[in-house]
Amino acid sequence: MLGSTPPSTAKVAARLGMSERSLQRRLAEVDLTFQELVDSVRRELSDRLLTDSQLSISEVAYRLGFSAPSAYTRSAARWYGATPSEVRRRHL
Repeated sequence: MLGSTPPSTAKVAARLGMSERSLQRRLAEVDLTFQELVDSVRRELSDRLLTDSQLSISEVAYRLGFSAPSAYTRSAARWYGATPSEVRRRHL
């Protein structure tokens, strides 16, 4: 559900067949916020997408739901301590 816009709690809850509040309660039970969950999923998917050298860094950013490659680069710096290009070079 990442695509061109980040998923909302309402959309994810509806997809799971529960109310938004129920989703928030379930996440709270495991000490996780919705934003932390989205961030975790983005990082995991980023790990996989960066191994595909056919995809540009911009395409990876948009597939992860970032509004611009620069936003992805900032998140990558937080996750990896490096730019997406540097991470790709390490893994190829």
